[in-house]
Amino acid sequence: MNILALLEALIKKYGSVKEIAIGFASGAFISVTPTFGFHMILAISLSTLFKINRVSTLLGTWLNNPLTTPIIYYIDYQIGAYLLNINYVAFSLQPFTFGHYFSLGAAILLPTVIGSIVLGIPVAIICYYALLFILKKRRSAIIYRKNLICDKLEGKA
Repeated sequence: MNILALLEALIKKYGSVKEIAIGFASGAFISVTPTFGFHMILAISLSTLFKINRVSTLLGTWLNNPLTTPIIYYIDYQIGAYLLNINYVAFSLQPFTFGHYFSLGAAILLPTVIGSIVLGIPVAIICYYALLFILKKRRSAIIYRKNLICDKLEGKA
């Protein structure tokens, strides 16, 4: 199934374009938090609690994956350390193991959490408007295609 078919299925089955975009943006926000391994649990819990579209929230969490996690967490830390005006800890992308990061402990936890909130807000806003735009365009294309088919069947075209 391609991405456009998935978007079409979401539109048909799971609510309005705004509901889907809000869900995806919420998942995107969750994806930049330092809760790797718990993103999907958080997404389901929060979407249930706030009555947000679960499917699109889960899809939004996929922005953070094994390829993007080191980069996202590094950026989270850099933003948080800058805002807290603290000396940088040896936070490197190598080796990327949770044991390495747990050994650094509190020295990186607070800056990473603060940074993830600061990064998560614009990421969520960008994802919301980008997906809203895409979904509205896709919905317009679906409606146009259905009208075109109906016109052909009625002999108007």
